[in-house]
Amino acid sequence: MQATAVPESICIPCADMRWTFPFPPCDWERTPDSVRQHMLALLRERDTLASSVIELTTKVAQVEAALEKAKARLRQNSKNSSRPPSSDNPYRKKPSSTPAGKVDTTPLGDTAAQANQTSGEKPPATPSEDRGNPKPPAAQTLTDKAHPQNASSETPAAQDRTQLPTPAVAKPDATAKKKPGAKPGHPGYSQKLLAPDVTLKIPPEPCSCGAEGFSNLAVYDERQQFELPEKPILITRIELLKGCCDGCGKVSKAKLPPLYKTGYGPRFTAFVAEIVGMMGDSRTALQALLLSVFCVPVSLGAIQKMVDRTSQAILPYYTAIATLARSAQINHFDETLWYLTKTASTGSGSWPTPPWRSS
Repeated sequence: MQATAVPESICIPCADMRWTFPFPPCDWERTPDSVRQHMLALLRERDTLASSVIELTTKVAQVEAALEKAKARLRQNSKNSSRPPSSDNPYRKKPSSTPAGKVDTTPLGDTAAQANQTSGEKPPATPSEDRGNPKPPAAQTLTDKAHPQNASSETPAAQDRTQLPTPAVAKPDATAKKKPGAKPGHPGYSQKLLAPDVTLKIPPEPCSCGAEGFSNLAVYDERQQFELPEKPILITRIELLKGCCDGCGKVSKAKLPPLYKTGYGPRFTAFVAEIVGMMGDSRTALQALLLSVFCVPVSLGAIQKMVDRTSQAILPYYTAIATLARSAQINHFDETLWYLTKTASTGSGSWPTPPWRSS
């Protein structure tokens, strides 16, 4: 229906004040006021909903654009972006260049042919080949397809069959299970010979001729064996003596040296602190170990006291290390991101102040 001008007696909330209803204005005049007010309210609600739909459509488009950018960032790696190789996922296996079961027939060293095979393009012909070799007949073309090296030479095909390139061995699949252990050709690592406590010389066995004597004996090989002693701990009993003075008759008692006040030597104490502090084992497990291996019953309180004494002994060294670390210009560097912060005054980026330099 063609839009007409709205009469002055009719108030229609339209932007262009054009009549857009599918009925004439006279029918609108005969409509009761209550119905007209309700219809005008519905029109205003329709306009509000239309504005909301437009706004939500714009927001959805913005969210979809941001989502595409996030997906593109997730697909980035060291191959298709400027990210370093260390940022790649270590648990995602890299696809092999040659599929499993496919043999690479390109001769070794023919990098141009390999590049053409990868891109799917044929190698370009040189100008001399185009001028010197006319277009072969159909039969000759079939022969050249079977033996490409015959197309640019005068050697018969029967003689060229022996000069075909040897197919290269297929590369092993990266996902194939490899045999564990050392690989052939790796540098060996032999056991280091330590200073022995006991040296055992073993003479050769009797000769096959029946003689048992040998002359010019010399060492041709050395081996070593590690073993714990039958009693792997040294127990020292300290007996404090007392006696009467020959001069005045006064009874005097010996004093316990500081080395024996705790009941546990420095090496034993360091061993306990190593197991608890560095290895992170529980005190109950260490208590069972000392009783099983060293046959020494130690209470949990004594173990804790040995740990505390060790901590107090190494505290000055840790304090010195911390002082040097806080005063050094560079302690360590890696690929961890450290973003620039923009200041409100200059608007340019600057490095944030580390927490240990804020004071």
